[in-house]
Amino acid sequence: MSDSRLQVAEFALSLFEEIRERATDRAGSPSETECFTETVLAMFEEAGVVEEPVQCVRSGRLGRLSWEIAGWSFPASGEEDLSEGAILAVHYIGNIDSEVVGAEDLRRQFELAVNYIAAMLAGRSGEIANASDAADLGRTIFERRSRLRKIVVHLATDGLTQRLKEIGSETVGGIEVACSIWDIERLSRLSDPKQEEIDVDIPAINEGKGLPCLQVPEDDPAYEAYLCVIPGTVLYQVYEQYGQRLLELNVRAFLSAAGKVNKGIRDTIRVQPDRFFAYNNGLALTARRVEVRQNEIGQSEIVRIVGLQVVNGGQTTASLHRAWKVDGAQAEVRKVHVQGKLTVITTADDDSDGFVDLVRSISKYANSQNSVKDDDLEANQPWHVAFEKLSRSVWAPDAQSQWFYERSRGAYATTKLRTASTRARKLEFERRWPRAQLITKTDLAKCWNAWAQRPEVVSLGGQKNFKQFMASLDDQVRHPRLDDAEFKRTVSRVILFRDITRVINQLKDRIPAYRANLVAYMVSYLSFRMTGNIDFDRIWEKQAVPESVKEVVRGWAEPLYQQLTGSAEGRNVTEWCKKPECWTGVRSLDLRTDLDLSTFSAKNGSAFAPTGLVDVDDATAISECMRLTVPQWERLMAWVMRADGIHPTSRGVASTLRLYALDNWARTPSVKQARSAAKLIRRWSAEAGTAGQVPPAI
Repeated sequence: MSDSRLQVAEFALSLFEEIRERATDRAGSPSETECFTETVLAMFEEAGVVEEPVQCVRSGRLGRLSWEIAGWSFPASGEEDLSEGAILAVHYIGNIDSEVVGAEDLRRQFELAVNYIAAMLAGRSGEIANASDAADLGRTIFERRSRLRKIVVHLATDGLTQRLKEIGSETVGGIEVACSIWDIERLSRLSDPKQEEIDVDIPAINEGKGLPCLQVPEDDPAYEAYLCVIPGTVLYQVYEQYGQRLLELNVRAFLSAAGKVNKGIRDTIRVQPDRFFAYNNGLALTARRVEVRQNEIGQSEIVRIVGLQVVNGGQTTASLHRAWKVDGAQAEVRKVHVQGKLTVITTADDDSDGFVDLVRSISKYANSQNSVKDDDLEANQPWHVAFEKLSRSVWAPDAQSQWFYERSRGAYATTKLRTASTRARKLEFERRWPRAQLITKTDLAKCWNAWAQRPEVVSLGGQKNFKQFMASLDDQVRHPRLDDAEFKRTVSRVILFRDITRVINQLKDRIPAYRANLVAYMVSYLSFRMTGNIDFDRIWEKQAVPESVKEVVRGWAEPLYQQLTGSAEGRNVTEWCKKPECWTGVRSLDLRTDLDLSTFSAKNGSAFAPTGLVDVDDATAISECMRLTVPQWERLMAWVMRADGIHPTSRGVASTLRLYALDNWARTPSVKQARSAAKLIRRWSAEAGTAGQVPPAI
């Protein structure tokens, strides 16, 4: 068996085992199709195939037509470019050996998605159950029908396609519906740290011409270097096809699109496109390999680039794309030329760490003229390295297993394949690190922010939520304050989130949709009413949430679900859950229980910290204090020290709570402290014009 086939077989086996284990974990586990969908969407989001995907495994009939979808990704209503969207369709087989998928099966799955799109464009979302995420998406599609130009159906399967590698586009209601097939082989390539490589045929998009280039003499065997000139139309077409995947290793890829740099780029495109080459700093590009030829006048030109990444110049690339597609400046973009420095990395194919490290170093130093900090390079941040080391040293209470923190994508499967070379070693690996005790970076961020009472941030999706999580760590990113006890409390947040997820999944008949959003809001509301004061040490010892807490969740699930769907007032509920106003409404609920939760409150050293369920008004005051990040407490303290009319006692309270924040809220404010500090926060917000209650969005 060739190396590539072996890699696919190993990936398929790992995926099969993961899905089977998760689907049969215990009562309330999702179906195998739902597990497969969740895994694929997570891979797509991390690789930049789609942004902020939503899982939505739904099917039905509209008249004589059947329809079926598994998820979607459409830009939020506030985005400027609403011309495209994506829908996920899946064909899950569930066999341990990847079997060949018939062409007709794939075409049928694509047509089911097309049927849904056609019906929604015709305004038939009302024929789907009202409280349905599929109906919400349908209304979004209908409302945007005049602006939509293209919908991509990403068709994923755990089988192998042989002859059928693509399905032709269809036109539905004047909108192009394209199909992108992801079989197990392509998913395997996407799971690799180097990603499924972007392969660009330059003459095909540049009127038959290559990119004029000059090779730079270098002695380092790890790379080759070229200087080249790139037409604006080439950059537009490459970004149009690959989108954020082109910027996967660009440390500035997620910085604001409204900054001065972008405004200057856009102004130059519109007003002086002929001078773009003179004014712009150009691009820093990396690739796995290139093909160079001599043109008719003997000049070297690049005709093919494999593994292309824009590691510096993402704003330039995205701005050119926006100018063409949104601003209608096609004529101006045709006049633009951009200088490029292309580094071809020639490390061995099996040296993926060397490849990624070199690319990230190039990205870091290429961006050093801008205000990019080391914490933008997330994969190797000290906090994550420290947390990973703890996950390999701290044992669970049974003294037989550990929680495996996956700092980089695919590390669990890679480690398992490397160490479990025999059946006995495989069983030993699975005993020590069972898949149920695997934590990914995005998992951890989701569980952390949910308990930190930021459900609207969790609802933004894996990558944006992860960015907010990194921001909340502040200086701990570079100088982690982690020990065994903090590791256990952090993992306990994961245990809490997963147990509540199982409880909500058991209520499928009563909670037909938006369960992922409901889980995030349930965890946050429980934290809100218990003021973040739960006995995580007890959860760690039991490796489970107390049954009484689960019973409270069961009782609160329906009223909280009704609040989420009702407060949306006809809007897309999934999008509504991303709004701070949604969380404000949930916090106003005064849900009750006959169960005494005070016995599950932590003994955190504060004699006056509230225990059990706290009155909504007092909980709101405590929440306002604990939602502020450390930098916000620093700014608040600076304001408190210079503002007039603030009593010394209030200054002392603010100073104390700042220390609590620095200690990651190991102690909870008392009601008296919170009431005093909340008054300061609200005055500061009003006078300083600062959104004091909510950490800045990333």
